[in-house]
Amino acid sequence: MFGGGRWTGEGNLLLWCVVTRQIWFIVLDRWRKQEWVPDARSTMEEWWPSLTVGGRKDRRNLNTAVTLVCWSVWKHRNTMVFDGATPSMSQVLRAISQEGDAWCRACLFKGSNLFCDFGFVDVA
Repeated sequence: MFGGGRWTGEGNLLLWCVVTRQIWFIVLDRWRKQEWVPDARSTMEEWWPSLTVGGRKDRRNLNTAVTLVCWSVWKHRNTMVFDGATPSMSQVLRAISQEGDAWCRACLFKGSNLFCDFGFVDVA
């Protein structure tokens, strides 16, 4: 289950949950940023600002991309809680891919292709 079956705040779901950590690993691997994978003790408040990027525009793009991943995980959690959906890493990755493509087409990522690579649709 997402969040380990208990709720202790957003850090539990968005960083510490085993499934969510796998999602972060896959997303960050896709971006060739494996060094950004949060460790098991990271908090969102420590981890996110610690990610180094080139400049202001890259920081904005990173913030948008991290928001997309967190939003997708949160939406899936809500479908499990309120609609009885089964936990599915592949559904979350597919949602990130589809929503990420839409966000790229809407030009939410300015001048960067790095964070527009959400090609996870084929993930099993």
